[in-house]
Amino acid sequence: MTLQLHDGTEPVSPTPDDTLKARAAVEALASHAQLSLCAGEDRIEVPRAVFDLVKSILLVMAEGHAVSIMPCTMRLTTQQAAEFLNVSRPFVRDLLDRGELPYEMVGSHRRILLKDLLHFRKRHQHEHEEAMDFLSEQTQSLGFEEVGLDTQ
Repeated sequence: MTLQLHDGTEPVSPTPDDTLKARAAVEALASHAQLSLCAGEDRIEVPRAVFDLVKSILLVMAEGHAVSIMPCTMRLTTQQAAEFLNVSRPFVRDLLDRGELPYEMVGSHRRILLKDLLHFRKRHQHEHEEAMDFLSEQTQSLGFEEVGLDTQ
C-alpha cells in the first residue's frame, strides 16, 4: 500500500490488493495499543496520535475509499471548501460574507484554512445534533409516537 502526503488535489485510491492488505492490518492492529516502525536495525516508537491516525487511514482504505492527508494549515479555494462541506460555492461565499467562516485574501481570491473548515463543520454538526435532540424531546412531550413502516 502506498500512502503519500501531498497537496490534497488527488486522493490516494486503494487498489483491490491495498484494500485486502488494509483489512488485514486493521485486524492485526486491533489488539495492539502502540505501533513501532523498523528502520534497518532501529526500532522507532510511533506517537499514539500517529498510531490512531494510521488505524483510521487503514479503516477507510479497508472499505475501498480513497484517502488524502492534508495539513490543517492548507488554504483552500471557495470551490474546494464547498466540495469539502458538500455545499454549493455560493453558499460558502455567503458564509464568508456573513463572517461565519474566516478567510484570507490571496491577491483578489479568498482562501479558507482547512482547520477553519474542520472547526466550522464540527460546530455545525454539534448544532444539528442538538436540534435533532430538541425535536425528539418535543415529539415525545407532545405525545406523538414514532411512525414506522410495517414490513409485514
